[in-house]
Amino acid sequence: MGEKPGREDFEELYRLFRKAESAMKEVEEIEYELSVPPLNQLRYAGQHVLKFLGGEKPQDEEELRRARRHIQRAIYDSYEAGILGILEYTHKFQRIFGALPELREQIPEYDEFMEQADAAHDLIDQARETYESRETFYEETQPHFEVLQRLYRRLDRIKPVLGEILHQKKIRFRHYVIGVIGAIIGAILSYGITLLAAWMSS
Repeated sequence: MGEKPGREDFEELYRLFRKAESAMKEVEEIEYELSVPPLNQLRYAGQHVLKFLGGEKPQDEEELRRARRHIQRAIYDSYEAGILGILEYTHKFQRIFGALPELREQIPEYDEFMEQADAAHDLIDQARETYESRETFYEETQPHFEVLQRLYRRLDRIKPVLGEILHQKKIRFRHYVIGVIGAIIGAILSYGITLLAAWMSS
């Protein structure tokens, strides 16, 4: 920001605020509830703006810089929550359906999506190593979230189909096991009857 904050500085804050608001709405689709950290960051940003306008040191440019960082952090915190929510979802999905050939028939680029999920996880790990400056990662998190959001939507659409396929496979496997056990018991009984008949005729 310049030496004398003006209209353009507040327009920049407003642009970032709208971006934070948009990020929180996007993430609500995944998390179904608003995450507390970004809300706190926006509250802190508001406090700094109010201090700039009428605090002990009105027109202190540092207050606007701090407000800007808090809004950037709100954006980061929102996308972080969304990314972590989707990563948890994909982990459970992979554990349940990952071995099904039908999964890659439905989503041929599934393995590529998983690599992108790993890259998003690495970004979050990197950001967490620099806790005090996570807001510097706010621009990088959005593209990762958008990729994972597309993956989430596709997985969620095919989940019922794969669930039914898995259910039918379990039924067929259960029938197979019952058939094998039945055959073994039948063979044992047949052998026992043969032995009994031979013993009675001797």
